[in-house]
Amino acid sequence: MNESTEECVALQLQRLSLALQLGAARPALACFTSEASFYGDDLDEEVHGAADLGCYLEELAEGPVPTWEPVRVRARRRHGLIWFVAACDAVVRYPDGLSERTQLRVSGVLVKHSRRWLFDLLEVSRPSSAREELWISVGAGQQTTA
Repeated sequence: MNESTEECVALQLQRLSLALQLGAARPALACFTSEASFYGDDLDEEVHGAADLGCYLEELAEGPVPTWEPVRVRARRRHGLIWFVAACDAVVRYPDGLSERTQLRVSGVLVKHSRRWLFDLLEVSRPSSAREELWISVGAGQQTTA
């Protein structure tokens, strides 16, 4: 079967999500190149290379990890590279039985390596809603929205 570029991205994102659910860094690390970079939501959530990424994934595995399902993927493929942006529905399940549903935007670059696609760059963020408002303080206690 000759899968589309978007299907290929969706499969790799699902593979990573399943690997993270195992609660161990090694299966998830196998989804990345040895020089991969990862960027998360927080300004300091940034790691580069297999050693740092492995440590980050070990820390991540200690807490509740979101599962995600790609719902919309935009991707382009050229010369053994795929660059993409995907909107994903995500669920975080906590030990106390509660769960949180959210949307994630996942973007990055996949590299063809020995007949497998691996993440060389991955960014995961929670897009803000158009309904969310940014409050800016103006003058003596007045507030306005931007």
